[in-house]
Amino acid sequence: MILYKLTDCAVASAKGYRMAPLTLSIKQGDFITLTGPSGCGKSTALQLLLGFVAPSEGELLYCNKPLTPTQLKPLRQQTAVIFQQPLFHELTVAQALLAPFNYAANRRQHPSLSALQSQLEKLDLAHLKMDTPLNTLSGGEAQRLAIARALLMKRSIIMADEITSALDKAHSEQVLSLFLELKATVISISHDQHWTDSSPKVLELKPAQET
Repeated sequence: MILYKLTDCAVASAKGYRMAPLTLSIKQGDFITLTGPSGCGKSTALQLLLGFVAPSEGELLYCNKPLTPTQLKPLRQQTAVIFQQPLFHELTVAQALLAPFNYAANRRQHPSLSALQSQLEKLDLAHLKMDTPLNTLSGGEAQRLAIARALLMKRSIIMADEITSALDKAHSEQVLSLFLELKATVISISHDQHWTDSSPKVLELKPAQET
């Protein structure tokens, strides 16, 4: 099943393009990594797939239909997004992990304490206590905690923006192994050479050509 089909999709800016024309198909279960130089529109591509921005040119189809406002809610309900710096530092570990489950759409999936602890163990975070403040975590620990939160949501689509940027080689490989085992569709952005080398599909975006 084709989830996304982009045909000459571009996002314009006052100076030219935020994202140059892009043609791409993403099937259910694909693991694809977007690469390219800084400013080529990789993050814009994720925003486009999430419906946060609309294409200025070309066609964007989601499940063989144009991505319209009525489709955004079900799309986002099945998507977990991991940003490069995603967590609020005034929270505790437990509050950060459980934040998505405070929303009505997610309450039925509220994880148990043992599920939280199990996910932390998978990401080498078993040493963290649930009441540990996030402002005491290292950058790598915070990044792995954000990954743990996304995986707890058990979404069918995961979008990940530079999620190994603060990790050492061992933890980067650990995260990559977890993601390669997922049955979800994974759409990632990465400059990590090992990540891109291991990604089943890699697409290098062209420079956005702003003037």
